[in-house]
Amino acid sequence: MKILMLIIFSLLFSCKSQIVESDAHIAIKEETETMEIKTQIPQCISERIEEIKNEKIRNPPTIVTEYKLNGKRYYLIPSGCCDQYDYIIDENCKIVCSKGVGIDGKFKNTCANELKYASSNVIWRDLR
Repeated sequence: MKILMLIIFSLLFSCKSQIVESDAHIAIKEETETMEIKTQIPQCISERIEEIKNEKIRNPPTIVTEYKLNGKRYYLIPSGCCDQYDYIIDENCKIVCSKGVGIDGKFKNTCANELKYASSNVIWRDLR
């Protein structure tokens, strides 16, 4: 599990793009080029990204990741602070599982082990 987390974090921090939302798709804005991705983000994920944009900048900055497994999509939006769990949300905006260190200081992971085999990509990164 630690190896998977290291891989995910290294992939997340190597991304140099900023995601810009659109009605039916996402566009990646890199310097002077814009490239469209044919991925739709569930309404609840878009709303949560907008809320984060209106918050103070988190440290580390927020990175929203999409996981794909067996034709389904899952999303990870970090809690943004200590002693809070990160939740994995499905494409229907329902919480599937949680992981992280809670207020008791103990690590908790209710996510299925199969999720570690999912493909992932960053769909939004706070570059403020």
